[in-house]
Amino acid sequence: MINNFCFYSRYGNGDLFNSRELVRYMVLYSGIASSYFYSHAKSPDMFSDIPRLIPSTMHEFMTDKVGFIKGEHQDFYMNTWIGRENKFVLPGIGCTLDNYLLMFNDILKKASLPEIPGETDNFIPDIDYAYYPIQPARDWVAKNYHSRMVLICNGNAWSNQAFNFDFSPIVKLLVEKYKDIKFITTERIDFLAENLYFSGDIVQKSGQDLNEISFLSMFCDIIIGRSSGPYVFTQVKRNFDNPNKTFISFTYHKNSSSLLDEKVETKAKLLWSPATKIEEVYNKIQEVI
Repeated sequence: MINNFCFYSRYGNGDLFNSRELVRYMVLYSGIASSYFYSHAKSPDMFSDIPRLIPSTMHEFMTDKVGFIKGEHQDFYMNTWIGRENKFVLPGIGCTLDNYLLMFNDILKKASLPEIPGETDNFIPDIDYAYYPIQPARDWVAKNYHSRMVLICNGNAWSNQAFNFDFSPIVKLLVEKYKDIKFITTERIDFLAENLYFSGDIVQKSGQDLNEISFLSMFCDIIIGRSSGPYVFTQVKRNFDNPNKTFISFTYHKNSSSLLDEKVETKAKLLWSPATKIEEVYNKIQEVI
């Protein structure tokens, strides 16, 4: 029996998000430890909907180079960063849920611990938004539910999976042409329009608001981004199960366009484009609209 089981990762919000249901399974159902912690440098409310998982800080001994560390007093530390071994990352920096499951079980097997049972589609992220301050977003949606909505995750990608072209001129063209659609950006744009909104003004949360943007995304018909930051957090089961939902990911390689590979069926449409020029990106979005 392990005393304290600690997951850890030095990397981005998306790295933490992608394997969240594997972590949830281990905390709630594995029964291998008395207490569970997650050490990372991101928001302490990242996993508020997994109440038994206690947020913790990173320590120097938590190295990227190993899958796990056995500590004193029956403590166990598990490295959740998928980039530790190239064999789990597809060409084009593709980090898929299927390979997260393989990596977790590879670590558990080597540590002589019970592996995680089940298929990949059992571990698609499924946030319990009741643990997050979503009321402002809920109120905004209630006032605007009659409109078509498009969420544009226009922040930069930080893992070299996509070219960081400027979304601003594309957003400007879209809001001017489709005045009956409400466009929401996750980074503030330096111009105003009646049908243009900033997610921060809707969510009204200080600090990291990725889980709240994820909630907002459930009411958007189209979700656009670069497989980084807020776009990653929109890849939840309720969105993938919605046949009226379309994702458009602009990345260098199709492998990095989605958390789910082609083996996992979804009702939502998952579209990919390598376009980087303003006209090409704009035309691709127009096709979908």
